[in-house]
Amino acid sequence: MTPTDRERLGELLRTRSIRRGDFVLSSGVRSTYYVDARVTTMSGLGQLLIGRVGLDALDAAGWAPACVGGLTLGADPVSYALAHAAARDGRELDAFTVRKESKSHGT
Repeated sequence: MTPTDRERLGELLRTRSIRRGDFVLSSGVRSTYYVDARVTTMSGLGQLLIGRVGLDALDAAGWAPACVGGLTLGADPVSYALAHAAARDGRELDAFTVRKESKSHGT
């Protein structure tokens, strides 16, 4: 990763995910801005940059996890981007999803 990747990701978040206006948040509180990171995390360029920046952050921390993931829907694109970037680099890193509620059927 180059510093440019982190800067490009930050710029992508600023330009695509931050909205200005009058919003009523789920808490009922009003806000003059709203951040929807999914607009960035679900974009092709966002995926590319998240994978690069994320792997670099894991390496810098000295972490070598076998898998990454979190609560579905928000964590899914991030963990998939990391797993894809790792595979592209010849590294093994799987992704997982945590459901908010248990499935009533299947596995």
